[in-house]
Amino acid sequence: MVVSTVRTQGGPLPERGVVADEGELELDVRGHGLLYTWGAVADNWNEAPPKGVLRPVQRASAERALMTPTSLHWRRPIAPLPEARILWLAERLSDGRISSPTKHTYTTVDHGALPVLSLTAHPGAWSDPDTGLLVVGHGIFEADEAVLDYYANDPRWWKYPGNFHGRGREWERSAHVELFTPDGGLLLHAPVGVRMNGQMTRGFPQHAFRLLFEEPLERGIFADGDGAGSKALILRAAGNDQVKAMLRDAYQHGLCQGLPFGTSRALSCVVYVNGAYWGVHHLRQRMDEKELARRHGVKKGKVDLLEDRARIVHGDSVAVKDFLRLVYRAQNGNAQQAEWLADIERQLDVDAFLTYMASQMILGNMDWPRQNVKYWRYTGKPVPGTELDGRWHFIMGDSDLSFGANAPVDVGLFAQVKLANAPVPALFMGLYRSGEVRRRFLEHATALLDGPLSAARCTAQLDSLATLLAPEMDRHTRRWRKPADKAAWQAEVEVMARYAAGREAACREQIKALQESATPR
Repeated sequence: MVVSTVRTQGGPLPERGVVADEGELELDVRGHGLLYTWGAVADNWNEAPPKGVLRPVQRASAERALMTPTSLHWRRPIAPLPEARILWLAERLSDGRISSPTKHTYTTVDHGALPVLSLTAHPGAWSDPDTGLLVVGHGIFEADEAVLDYYANDPRWWKYPGNFHGRGREWERSAHVELFTPDGGLLLHAPVGVRMNGQMTRGFPQHAFRLLFEEPLERGIFADGDGAGSKALILRAAGNDQVKAMLRDAYQHGLCQGLPFGTSRALSCVVYVNGAYWGVHHLRQRMDEKELARRHGVKKGKVDLLEDRARIVHGDSVAVKDFLRLVYRAQNGNAQQAEWLADIERQLDVDAFLTYMASQMILGNMDWPRQNVKYWRYTGKPVPGTELDGRWHFIMGDSDLSFGANAPVDVGLFAQVKLANAPVPALFMGLYRSGEVRRRFLEHATALLDGPLSAARCTAQLDSLATLLAPEMDRHTRRWRKPADKAAWQAEVEVMARYAAGREAACREQIKALQESATPR
């Protein structure tokens, strides 16, 4: 099989990229055995002639996907919106079998500097009322009694037990993902299992997808080249921030990348689902035991991972008991004795923990630390000087309600920590009884304000990400109606800009007061 070019009336096209909305794709065929089909799935193959120019008929279901309600709060998109044309090519082999097909996605608009991700599956995988992942559907009829009771006692629209709240293998669907750069370079092309992702934001109209790969990624897809070996990614819709700035979590993880705690890299992109425009998303690393094992080159069985109120993510009850004993020692030991702190240091990377806590306080994370926090340890042979030293280490969680989302720029550093009745804040407040720990905490907080979380860096990073997304936000807001329009999005970015400009000075004033008092205000 030879296809010498894929082109429109305006000339040849690359393997994937942009085609004029009114243009017709043509296949310039040279050879025998070419099969082609349009649409979401590679089936219903058509035989191409051995030679000549062929104009395939588009069979994509983009319009139907675009108009499928995805939530009780879904609103009809405002036209016009672009679509993607998805072309599959394969070859009929001499023994009658069909070769592994290749997918070529062509968009009808230029998305500027944003990569494009094309996610395709059988239409029923998305919208069937019994099996579709994206719809309200019949999920409530399959929900167990506990779920129904929960919703009856708290009947908010986003908690309605629609299909999108389905979990586990039963709610995984087969799909294909293609990710390419603005100039058409291929970053990712693979079969994938898809599940919905998240907690209560599953009920929002713009869902988050979990992408589970059959084989580890062969290459890194993030800006710094990381990602090779990953077997799961999250295609995130910004959580609660999807109704505001659409970037808070990805932005803040970027600010904290390189600090001595775990963060999730982000690749902002434009998404199409079965050819329908799905707007801006952020492709993220899933911070679980598999990702920790990948990063450190160890087996996941050697990783204990807990979250929030010491709930087991991976490992067993021994990890929970050990962590809670550590919290107890921090709260009840003699904080003035050097041996007390030395004992804590043998079980916890104290300086990394203090840096983690200071960062979240400066960022003003108002949905933390009762939740949105993970901590882990390596249980294999310790490797001193690395995170594989057997001590507890921390991972940054969801930050969609940070950076001015629902608190003023001068919100107190300890506003959330003092009120939180949970293991992690208890650990911190227990340690803070020590004068040595207080001194080190304030040093780490000041170092963050001098560098990674300074007003200058926060402003520059925000400008960079907002500039990347801005050309797309008119289309995105017409697609999801949240934020209301591009002007509303720009107003929310301005809220973040004021926070970025003023938070450093506000925190320095608070640190000065803390240096003069042993009790946080």
